[in-house]
Amino acid sequence: MRKRITIATLISLTASMSLAYPAVAQSDTQESQSVTSFQAQTSYDESQASQIKLADQTATVTGQGASFSDQTLTISQAGTYVLTGSGKNIKLVVEAADADQVHLVFQNLTLEGEGSLLQINKAQEVVISLAEGSQNALTESQASDDKKVKATIHSQVPLTLNGTGNLTLTALTKNALEVEDDLKVLGGTYTVKAANHGFKAEGALDIEAATLTIEAGKDGLHAEHDETTERANISLNPTQLSIAATEDGVDAGNELTIKGGTITVSQSEEGLEARVIRQLGGDVTIKSSDDGVNASAGSSSKTTDTSATSKTT
Repeated sequence: MRKRITIATLISLTASMSLAYPAVAQSDTQESQSVTSFQAQTSYDESQASQIKLADQTATVTGQGASFSDQTLTISQAGTYVLTGSGKNIKLVVEAADADQVHLVFQNLTLEGEGSLLQINKAQEVVISLAEGSQNALTESQASDDKKVKATIHSQVPLTLNGTGNLTLTALTKNALEVEDDLKVLGGTYTVKAANHGFKAEGALDIEAATLTIEAGKDGLHAEHDETTERANISLNPTQLSIAATEDGVDAGNELTIKGGTITVSQSEEGLEARVIRQLGGDVTIKSSDDGVNASAGSSSKTTDTSATSKTT
């Protein structure tokens, strides 16, 4: 039976304190949600996929389920859509049926404009795959005065990001990516710069096997839920996660579980904040002006497993 030791001193580590400690664990650890076959899907049948090519302020659609009008590209039914090219001042909108699963493939897609560039309003769920070797960028090049703008990519339904390509997200108005439900990041390399939060989920936020570099005017990663706080969990098992944040590096409304990977918070007020924080593996380095690790419920525990390390400065 694995021995557990409570570490009260990890609740609030100030910037002047430095402590390395083994993996934090507890038997009732909040598990990340299971991944469905659709969420893991990166391949597709080219003969069945619709092709969308952006060119300046126009878009050409080959296939079913999408249309372009008044500088808005609207996807209205289930299916796979491969997006390529470089566009400016074009809005991407998903407005499908409640039961539709929509698969977007970014294959060297570049888009810039004002406010939200990808707005997912309606579907059962959406998966964005970053094609192998692709370089993709959604850049808010001009801040918006529209108070309805929430993020460069904004989704009202569950969203999953996967693949092995690269995605750069820039948000001058608010968040880089916001999902009003659960968010999964299952692969890819991300470079994120946001006026507010980097990635925000109004539900669970899971990161597995991805590399992220985040510069945020508020929190790097943020999970909350107004009605059910227990849903606001963050699970981290990245390849590498680097955060420079004006406020918190990682802020979970309920539980934060670190399963592995290399996590560096180079700037923050509070490095890690949640009701309960558990480190099961990985290497964590935090630099903060206030608390390095803040578990508001006063719950942390420690095992003799030395495969994980954490350091605050």
